[in-house]
Amino acid sequence: MTTGAIYNAFYVIMSLVSCFALQSVWYLIYAAYHLLFTIAKFYTGQSMQRNKGDSWKFYQYVGYFLIIAAFIFHIMVVFVSQHDDNIGVAYPFLVYLIALTTFINFISSMIQLFRLRRSSSAYLKASKNISFASSFFFLQTMMLRQFSGPADAYFSWLITIILGTCVFSTLLILGITMIISGRKK
Repeated sequence: MTTGAIYNAFYVIMSLVSCFALQSVWYLIYAAYHLLFTIAKFYTGQSMQRNKGDSWKFYQYVGYFLIIAAFIFHIMVVFVSQHDDNIGVAYPFLVYLIALTTFINFISSMIQLFRLRRSSSAYLKASKNISFASSFFFLQTMMLRQFSGPADAYFSWLITIILGTCVFSTLLILGITMIISGRKK
């Protein structure tokens, strides 16, 4: 199992714990979002080790994963923007633990993004894109919940919508680009 898959498996476990502790459907959706990335990263690691088959066909499949993830992500944005998310801060330890993991994943994905930018391997490119895509949104959402008050409600809503739209668009464009690139090669 790759390090990225382990990170995302941790997200899934922590999200499920948070889902039951806080009785929040949002965390269940978040767990599904990261379960998708866990599967994609595990599949990437297995494919790289076997190195069998058409690597660009694999690259296309990862593009499909990202498109599915974009729509799951969109559901999360809707929950957060309508305040139906029940993202509680009753257990700040969970917030800080998941935020720390998100921050580590984000730093790791940025390092990988720059380190592998000239690679021609479809597997490495797919892995880089998965890591980059999976590190979005949660940290911003949790920090807004933790540190903003009722007076900041409109600002939090606006930032959530703007950032959510940007991330949704990025995931969708990245997935479509990967599918098109995989078909061309």
